[in-house]
Amino acid sequence: MKKYPLYIIGAGAGEADLISVKGARILGQSEVVVYDYLVDKSVLNYAPPKAEKICADELDDKRYSDGFSFRVKLITDLLVKKIRQGKKVVRLKNGDPTLFSRLNEELEILRKNQVAFRIIPGISAFQMAAAISGIPLTARDVSSSICITTGHEANQKKHSLVDWKKVAQNDTIVLYMAVENLPSISRQLIAAGKKESLPVAVISRVGSIYQKMITGRLRDIARLAQREKVTAPAVVIVGEVVNKEKKFNWFKKARKILYTGLSGERFFTDGLIFHLPLIEIKPLSDYRELNKVIEKIARTGNKSFDWIVFTSRFGVKYFFEQMFKKVRDGRALSGIKIAAIGQSTAAKLRDFGILADLVPSEESSFGLLREFEKIA
Repeated sequence: MKKYPLYIIGAGAGEADLISVKGARILGQSEVVVYDYLVDKSVLNYAPPKAEKICADELDDKRYSDGFSFRVKLITDLLVKKIRQGKKVVRLKNGDPTLFSRLNEELEILRKNQVAFRIIPGISAFQMAAAISGIPLTARDVSSSICITTGHEANQKKHSLVDWKKVAQNDTIVLYMAVENLPSISRQLIAAGKKESLPVAVISRVGSIYQKMITGRLRDIARLAQREKVTAPAVVIVGEVVNKEKKFNWFKKARKILYTGLSGERFFTDGLIFHLPLIEIKPLSDYRELNKVIEKIARTGNKSFDWIVFTSRFGVKYFFEQMFKKVRDGRALSGIKIAAIGQSTAAKLRDFGILADLVPSEESSFGLLREFEKIA
C-alpha cells in the first residue's frame, strides 16, 4: 500500500483566506484533515466535501488542561493510523505550525513511527495582531529588536525557561498565552528595568468578528484587561511601537460591515467586510428531473426551449456539471439563448465557455422580467 507524506499546514490567524495558496491547494487534495479547535472552520471548505474532518481537541475532554502529552499522543496515533491506511492526511494548525503549536512533540512521535512529513508555514497570530492594529513591530526611531515568548509555561516544568531580564532587553516584546498572568509578567518586566509607563496593547480573537483591543501602560494593563474582560486567545505587544497604533490603526478607523450573503468578499470598497454566510448551497441528492431535461435538449435543441435563464452562479455550476456528465458537449445548447441574472452569473457561464445573450443592467429578478418584456 502506498503511503503519502503527512502535510502539516499553518491555517493562518483569524480569517479563513489567510491560509497560503499552497496550503489551500494541498487541502483541496486531502482525504483526512485533523485540525485544531482554534482554526476558523470555514478553512475546512478548501478540503473536498467527502474528506474526513476531525477536530484534534475533541479526541479527549482535556482541551484546557496541562495534560498535553496525552493529547499529543492521541493526535499522533490518529495521524499515524490514517497514514498507514494509505490516506492523504493534513494536520491543520492555527497560525504558523512552528510557533507555540506543540509541533516539536508531534514531530518526535512521527519520526519514531517513520512518518514522512512536509511543513507549510502560515501567518502567525502576532503578525496578524500587529498588522490589523497598525503597530509596526520594528521602527527605526524606537525598535530594532523583537522578542517573542510565552506568558504561560506547562506546569510540569521544574524551572521556567523564560528569563525576564533577557526578555526586557528587547525593544519590542510579543507575548502569547499571557492574559491570565499579566499581573506577574508586568511586575517582572518592571523589576527587570522596563519603565512603568511603557505602552502595552492586548489584542484578543485576532482578525475575527469578535476581535477586541485595549491599550495601556505596563503599570496598569493587567487591571485594564480584567476590567474590559479581555480573554484568551490574545496577543500582548509591549514597547514604544504600541504608540504608533494611535496614528496607524486602520482597523479601528474603518467602517465594519457584516455581510451575510454567499458572494465572495469584496476588497476595494468603502469599509471592512466581515463575511458570515447564513445559507449554504448543496447539490441535490437526485438529479433525475434535470437529467431528463438535459437529454431532451440534446435530442431536440432549440425546439424544446428558446431560452435558459440562470439566476445564480451555483445554478450554472450544477447545470453544466450534470450536462457534461450526460452530453459531454456544450454544442447541445446551440440555438438556445442564455440569460444571466447578473455579472457574477455571467462570469460563471464564461468559465464553461458560454457567453450570455442577456444580462440585465438591474441585477435582479425584476430586471430580468423588464428585459424580457422589451424582447416580447
